[in-house]
Amino acid sequence: MKLLSLNCRELGNHDAVGGLRNLLRREALDLVFLCETKLSGCELRRMRACLTDYDGTEVDSVGKSGGLAFLWKKDVKCSFRSASVHHMDFIIAGDEGDWRVSGFYGWPMVSDRDERWVPSSVADDKFYGSGRDVSFEGYEFTYDNGQVGADNRQSRIDRAMGNEKWFDMFPRAKLIHMDREWSDHAPIKVILRPRPDREVRGGKIFRFEQIWVGEDGCEDAIRKAWDMGYGDLPDAIRKAWDMGYGDLPDLLLNCVEKLTEWKGLSIGKIMRDIQAKRRRLKQLNEGNRSARALKERKRIVQQIATLLKQEELFWRQQSRAFWLREGDRNTKYFHQKAGQRKNKNHIAKLVDDEGREHIGTEAVAHVAKSYFEELFSSSGARVDENLLDVIAGRVTPDMNEGLRAAYREEEVITALNQMHPLKSPGPDGMNGLFFQTYWHIVGPLVVKTVLDILRGQDIPPELNKTQIVLIPKKKAPDKIVDFRPISLCNVVYKLVSKVLANRLKVFLGNIVSENQSAFTPGRWISDNILVAFELFHHMKNTRQGDGHMALKRDMAKAYDRVEWNFLERVLRRMGFDDSWTDNVMKRVARVSF
Repeated sequence: MKLLSLNCRELGNHDAVGGLRNLLRREALDLVFLCETKLSGCELRRMRACLTDYDGTEVDSVGKSGGLAFLWKKDVKCSFRSASVHHMDFIIAGDEGDWRVSGFYGWPMVSDRDERWVPSSVADDKFYGSGRDVSFEGYEFTYDNGQVGADNRQSRIDRAMGNEKWFDMFPRAKLIHMDREWSDHAPIKVILRPRPDREVRGGKIFRFEQIWVGEDGCEDAIRKAWDMGYGDLPDAIRKAWDMGYGDLPDLLLNCVEKLTEWKGLSIGKIMRDIQAKRRRLKQLNEGNRSARALKERKRIVQQIATLLKQEELFWRQQSRAFWLREGDRNTKYFHQKAGQRKNKNHIAKLVDDEGREHIGTEAVAHVAKSYFEELFSSSGARVDENLLDVIAGRVTPDMNEGLRAAYREEEVITALNQMHPLKSPGPDGMNGLFFQTYWHIVGPLVVKTVLDILRGQDIPPELNKTQIVLIPKKKAPDKIVDFRPISLCNVVYKLVSKVLANRLKVFLGNIVSENQSAFTPGRWISDNILVAFELFHHMKNTRQGDGHMALKRDMAKAYDRVEWNFLERVLRRMGFDDSWTDNVMKRVARVSF
């Protein structure tokens, strides 16, 4: 467990709030005491609302002075005892037994201090007994007034103390004086029990990162890969060209290679740069206070803020928490979400239909592969003509004329702009952000490829590949049916499908019957819940007349079990033009996984 105390010297500015959030995320703190926040209780609660992993309580500032806050991780058992403008007092329930933690804040002016600032309920409590300092590591002083030369004053104001009973509970506890950043006080951190080192994990497959956008060298690497002539291409790509495949997948592959080379020389050093800047900041904090040193310190603090912004963008993309806006230094939240998402999505074991456990990557992969091979394979069922006879033709000649109209470049651009830039990419690793940001480079060839496919040309095999990703449907899933499969397609494939979908969307309300609520603009699938509730309410309260019966049918994985020949027959039966039907069937029936 880790505890931290910090004199914030005001939390009302962006740098202080951003620095605090980064500190909480970076240090994985369990308990946090903040003093001199200079914020009202309402302002502190608004700030705490952004720290979704923490509970807490606050004490209002007195005008522009004081202000306290105490935060604890939601899995920590923390009980409130008392609070005042000078202190906050809590009981922590842990494996070693209950223990008490109190944060104290005295007035900064010596003339304002007296014995009364320590509440009698705390000072007279025998729970404390005689206390002693927790031995510290790090720079000796925790406060610096920021002045130059002889006017500079440093002192050790912030400290941690415990009684003998507490030291018996935590004999290895240690205090660390951390480095000052935005405040003139250094944070102090108490570590109760040292944690083991984390396991070093392997590398990742290529993904285009948001933090690359705007960085020196990124656009140059893309332009260099895109402008290569036939003779400059690698042998494997040149061979693919000779076989008749399109240019686009080859150039995208070339982009991946160039960006991978560039990434290793620049962006991969972000985390190391932050550590190097902080080491230099530590030296400046402990050194002299010349004007040159203060100027360098200010520059390094600004550079750290820029690097932390890049780190925030990276973790935001990893977390998939797209509803939360960037710019408020939410790095801690994004990092926590990314970690939770990674742990949640990890599949350690699977239980097959016969109840046998399969543990390990290879065994789990074999169970999943066998399941989806069976699920996605055709059963060879014949289409019942009597079933098709009940389907009415709904597509009019005017609708077909609109669906058959010539495809235009504007439709491709509209489809691209409708995509979320950071949604998971397909097998090629290129997300919507890559195409939207560098459209001036890649756009012409992408438009040509998409229009050629829509006009009847076969889609290149590399663009037609799809990855299956399993999303847990419940906590602690252990069977393959407990996961919901989703398909991650390449952006170019999405563009083709989205152009078709945008055309169909105009007429969808007239084609789909009124009792079908899902996937139609202006209708909500939640309406079905309201209708079902009203029906059961009516059945329950009806006392006269004929009896009623409700039938619930399990339509699990209904779409996955649809035979392609049945889907094609339904489209034609509804009146869709043959060319439109053929175009749709090419998109759904020729995907490779």
